[in-house]
Amino acid sequence: MASQAFIDFCGKAAEDADLAKKIEAAQTPADIIALGAASGFVFSEEELKQGSQAASEQEERELSEGELTAVSGGWFFAAVKIGFAIFKGGRKRGWW
Repeated sequence: MASQAFIDFCGKAAEDADLAKKIEAAQTPADIIALGAASGFVFSEEELKQGSQAASEQEERELSEGELTAVSGGWFFAAVKIGFAIFKGGRKRGWW
């Protein structure tokens, strides 16, 4: 399960294009953790890994009608995309 701080960080990044670009450019998990801390969100490397992996799994499954109704504002999907991008980038760079 992702920490609330990581989820909130992804939500902020979904609304802040500059932060999203910095996340994309991160070279290490520590870079992403530092970006989170600078934005007021404290989470560990393990929470980063778990949260991004959970987002990856969420990105790959279909949502139920109830979930679609609950997230129709779009924030959730944007946050999941950020988390998935972190997970995908981390795997590509050999972080996990």
